[in-house]
Amino acid sequence: MTLVTKQQLEAYRDENTRQIKMPDGSLWEVRMTPQLWESLELLKSVDGVTEGQLGIHALEEMELQPVTFDQAFRGIVAHLANRWS
Repeated sequence: MTLVTKQQLEAYRDENTRQIKMPDGSLWEVRMTPQLWESLELLKSVDGVTEGQLGIHALEEMELQPVTFDQAFRGIVAHLANRWS
């Protein structure tokens, strides 16, 4: 069994940034917690959605309210993943 140090655990809980590939090939940075990244993977495998599709919804959400792409993407992932919890 591998032990995890307190510092490693805190680093895991921290948000981390990845790039989301949009359907047009552009890359947008998104910062989420590891739990939300895991939720995104669940959505991709269970619902069959792509990061690009969720990115398009995030852009649409930005038109409706004053949020960043990052905030909109996180909100969409959290909302959709909530159905599975």
